Amino acid sequence: MTSAAERRARVAEEAAAWLVRLESDSLSENERAELVDWLRESPLHVAEMLHVARLQKALVDFTQWEKIAPVDSTSESSVPTLPVSHHSAGELDATPRPSGRSRKWLAAAAVIVAVSVGLAIWVHDLNRNVIRTQLSERRDVSLADGTEVTIAPDSEILVSLGRTERLIVLDRGEAFFHVSQDPQRPFIVEAGHTRARAVGTSFNVERWHDSVVVTVVEGRVSVSPFAKPGKFPKESGAPGADISIGANQQVAVSAEGRPAGVRMVNGQVEVARSEGRLIFDNETVADVVSRFNLYNRVQIRVTDAALASRVVSGVFQAADPASFVSFLESAGGIRVTRAGADEILIGSQATAGAGSAQ
Repeated sequence: MTSAAERRARVAEEAAAWLVRLESDSLSENERAELVDWLRESPLHVAEMLHVARLQKALVDFTQWEKIAPVDSTSESSVPTLPVSHHSAGELDATPRPSGRSRKWLAAAAVIVAVSVGLAIWVHDLNRNVIRTQLSERRDVSLADGTEVTIAPDSEILVSLGRTERLIVLDRGEAFFHVSQDPQRPFIVEAGHTRARAVGTSFNVERWHDSVVVTVVEGRVSVSPFAKPGKFPKESGAPGADISIGANQQVAVSAEGRPAGVRMVNGQVEVARSEGRLIFDNETVADVVSRFNLYNRVQIRVTDAALASRVVSGVFQAADPASFVSFLESAGGIRVTRAGADEILIGSQATAGAGSAQ
């Protein structure tokens, strides 16, 4: 089973479990909030939840259960009985009726669809779409060809799945691609002056101010300068010399289209980021803060140049900026001020203490 199929099977199991819990009316307020978060995490989650809801409704509405006889008498006791209601003496209605909870859930499912359409473009039904994320919003998307895409906050991609190639244009931001293999249709990502070509692999593309960084986690990707960037161009322009990079390799291309040399990196960092974790290895506080601010409504502001240039290392949950602030506080020499609910100000004290932040 491919990783895409495994993920879909896992999500289907999770959706079925959530539906059972909803039907039992046993969800607490916190668990209902967890369900909403789970649904918002990916259109695939919504699709599978609606699928199991439709299946549940179809089973409830099925009127031919009484015509299904057990294979033998020994199995009869294992056949579930259906609820029946008496209409009059000697008259029995064997037609199942949706329960009040079922009707409530089906109504909720319709609301989920409406909300989801507002949050993301459905890529399962259309071959060409624009998918955007807002600040602090990370989105997992399954393309129609089976490719899994994780889109970072404040990013935009354009998807065009053609007969001869699968083209993604990264207008801004960052996206991680786990490409479904299709040798007849290469997978191409265009960003700024860069074109990355793959068949079946996992790689990350970042585009900030037209500078592009391509990082490969597994497989190989062919990277080349792109002459005339645009949205779904009919002619891609003359590419420069290809640069082939493999697992744990990275190449950066400047805004002018000049590639830097290939360098070795830790590809698992990209995987961690696609899973909502941030890994920093000897990076400045300013760079760490800018990354956290992409993922969160709560914004961290560095008020001291000396602190901004300090180097730190660590692993954090992207959605938990307070953990990073606490980490800095534990290192000593840090002054923290909370300016309202959505802003944290951090600066240096007169003397800095010892800690894992350098």
